[in-house]
Amino acid sequence: MVSAAPTAAGIAARYRKINGLQGVEVTDGDRIMLRVGAVTGLRIARPLADHVRTALEKRRQRTPTIEYSRGANLMFLVNAPVGETHWDNRLFRYVAVRMGCGAMIALPGPGSSAWLVPPEGDRRIDFDALAHITIETATTKPRRDRTRLG
Repeated sequence: MVSAAPTAAGIAARYRKINGLQGVEVTDGDRIMLRVGAVTGLRIARPLADHVRTALEKRRQRTPTIEYSRGANLMFLVNAPVGETHWDNRLFRYVAVRMGCGAMIALPGPGSSAWLVPPEGDRRIDFDALAHITIETATTKPRRDRTRLG
């Protein structure tokens, strides 16, 4: 017997149940989307995103990371900050953008993007920790490796 390919609805249900992504929705076009709330995303441009991944690996920290088909950015899923955060302006200098509450993040599903680092249960690092690592990495890399505006 041949098993059917997973459906967007089935994958979304798994994201909710196993990965604790309660804001997951399936669009009319069968795209799986995460509405930002308790979980947010930090979109970081490459090559800085690759350096951040290396820094996370060195610290033995993991957080779900999405690689989109165009590959210019990576999306790191993290636990959203509680209250105000002072990181946003500093991150923007390095082409790293936190997704605002209510924004939609496309999650891997049938025929779409892929997990570069797949989720493990509901474990994610906190936004503040990833923001700190991102800025630390951006300011310690040689000038030619930095992705920066201005």
